[in-house]
Amino acid sequence: MCGIAGVQGSFPSDLLKRMTDSVAHRGPDGEGELWIDVPNETQTGLGHRRLAIIDLSSAGCQPMVLPPSGAAGASITLVFNGEIYNYRNCARNWRPRGTASRRKRIRRCSCICTSATGSTRSTA
Repeated sequence: MCGIAGVQGSFPSDLLKRMTDSVAHRGPDGEGELWIDVPNETQTGLGHRRLAIIDLSSAGCQPMVLPPSGAAGASITLVFNGEIYNYRNCARNWRPRGTASRRKRIRRCSCICTSATGSTRSTA
């Protein structure tokens, strides 16, 4: 299973890379780190090590950044780990009618997510 890491605050710039390297055994197929700076908010870092089993495409690379949408214009950045077994059901309910799903599979996940407003949430 993949490995994820996250920090908030002032840290050395190489910390996130060291954290994701420490879980390299969990995801030898790819890695990604992203520092997020929102004005007047605490800096957030998200890291990921990928274990590609079913989806070998670059569509599974993380951290994932969803572009701004809605009136607030906030983007969402996340890293996750796990499987969602009812992904077909979820995709039918989540996507707007008449649009194609971008992802073939959604996973059951542990997730670290941050929005452009600076709020961060971790779920399991």
